[in-house]
Amino acid sequence: MGGPNHGFSSLTPKQVGVVVILGIVLADIIEQSGRLSRAHNSLDAEGDIATVTFWLSLTAAAATVVLASLALFPRTRAKTTSLAFWGDVANHPSGSSYAHAISEASDEELTDHLSNQVWELSRIAKTKFELVRWSYVVLLVFLALAVVSRVALRWSN
Repeated sequence: MGGPNHGFSSLTPKQVGVVVILGIVLADIIEQSGRLSRAHNSLDAEGDIATVTFWLSLTAAAATVVLASLALFPRTRAKTTSLAFWGDVANHPSGSSYAHAISEASDEELTDHLSNQVWELSRIAKTKFELVRWSYVVLLVFLALAVVSRVALRWSN
């Protein structure tokens, strides 16, 4: 019975389906990029729609990547060392050194370190959630635009 799941094994079947569909749509857009970027030359409205929605879909895809990247690499505000931040804890040469630092701190200092760390982690979690939510919204916009561009390309002369 094992430890935590990692990577695709932790995704639900619905999430895997979304990833597969996204991959197919993105591969199709990339394959058809030459035709889509020149479809406006067909001198019909469908060609114009195909080209405009193609470029808008690429913009949405890039925005999705940026939003997801910002969620992966949060910014922290802490300016001082902390007895509760993992990076500062790991900087101690040993566990006993860290234990000594804790034993030397007053109850008020420990409360301050812990409350600041909880606040910082909560702020990071809130920001990550908002960025992931927006990346999903923009991802859906990308998918819609990609489908419209392909349909318009098919109808174009």
